[in-house]
Amino acid sequence: MKKEKNGILDTIASILVVFVVFALIWYIISEYINAIKNPQTRTATLIATTITIILMALVYNNPEFIKSLIKE
Repeated sequence: MKKEKNGILDTIASILVVFVVFALIWYIISEYINAIKNPQTRTATLIATTITIILMALVYNNPEFIKSLIKE
């Protein structure tokens, strides 16, 4: 059997995936901005963001760090 691609459906699927990703990013950013604007959640949001950035930097720069955490 010969494999055939349906170009129109692939294009529509790609457009939908891009749209969903952009919508998700937009939602996350808008919720983050709302959390920063709210004085009751500002401190916790900034602390969580800082911890997340530090952990992401550790994971990116030192994959052995994660392996050592998992093994222990």
